[in-house]
Amino acid sequence: MLTDNPSAPFILIVEDDDDHAVLITRSFDSSPEEYRLAAAMDLHATRQVLSGDSPDLVLADYCLPDGNGSDLLKMVKGVCPVIIMTSQGDEQLEAKLKEAGAWDYVVKSEEGFAAMPHVVKLAMRQWASVRER
Repeated sequence: MLTDNPSAPFILIVEDDDDHAVLITRSFDSSPEEYRLAAAMDLHATRQVLSGDSPDLVLADYCLPDGNGSDLLKMVKGVCPVIIMTSQGDEQLEAKLKEAGAWDYVVKSEEGFAAMPHVVKLAMRQWASVRER
């Protein structure tokens, strides 16, 4: 569920397709967990958000107007987990992105968007476990 609660995890959605951004946001409406969401449409806007607040997780489209997921991974490296989304599955790209630091790789689809809160919850739990070690 979406909230303004400052203690709720902060998720940054980096997506230049308005329809996809809406579908992702709506998927969190039915989540039992609380989340705060912010959106950025490109890497430039992502830098601005990161300069003011550190997200707990970033959901990012691979193809952005001013770069791609690899560029974003370099920018966010070590700050929080990054889940890369793409419209078409590509095993080689998935392997390359995970090697570069992507926490997960999700193919955009109705099922993928619906599962997003679960994917986020799992990634955040795993990230916390890694950070504790």
